[in-house]
Amino acid sequence: MQLQDLIFLYFGFLFCLFVLKKNDYWLSVVSLSSIYLKQSGLAFVISSIFYFFLKSTLLIFFLFLIILNIKILSDSMTNKPFPIGNVLNIFSYNFLDFDELLRFMKFLAYPILSFFPLIIFMFGKKKILKDDLKKLIVILLAAVMLIGQPIMGGLNITRNLIRLTSLSYPLLLCSLFYIYEINQFFKKNIFFYSFILFLHVWSLHPTFSIFKFFKI
Repeated sequence: MQLQDLIFLYFGFLFCLFVLKKNDYWLSVVSLSSIYLKQSGLAFVISSIFYFFLKSTLLIFFLFLIILNIKILSDSMTNKPFPIGNVLNIFSYNFLDFDELLRFMKFLAYPILSFFPLIIFMFGKKKILKDDLKKLIVILLAAVMLIGQPIMGGLNITRNLIRLTSLSYPLLLCSLFYIYEINQFFKKNIFFYSFILFLHVWSLHPTFSIFKFFKI
């Protein structure tokens, strides 16, 4: 599972690269190949379709054809229907119940463990995006879907929330580097080494280390 997630993270960086480089062919290859790794790859495919729609290219029909092929293959290789509850569980909760609402808010706090280091970009200087805003929107759209999918699954996938939302990390990281300039921050050794030390502490696994966070 860890190897599969690691490969998917590399696909995330490649997705960003080919969006920014406007390489339609390899963007299609990366997006479609990612589905064979994880169903989360649909975020790349949907974002690519949106990207091609903006460009008004025929590649969008090629993507739909491949998606249909994957659907046929997946139906023939499994004897169980897709657990739609993993996507729609959020709609079954009674948010008018304070205790249940509190549990859900605590559930939403889990990804903070993963995304907290990105706060460093608050110290950066904002760049001028000019006419590249569309490419940034495509990348952020995929990131939002990768984060939103496990949240939509609700509390039943609590243990996987951090892992699944972290799949969006390359997209968020590339987007923030694209928006902010933080080189000045790292020119001061005290900030640089303090941040590196912080990353070592932060990387302690919340399940397998001696430190326990956000127990439900």
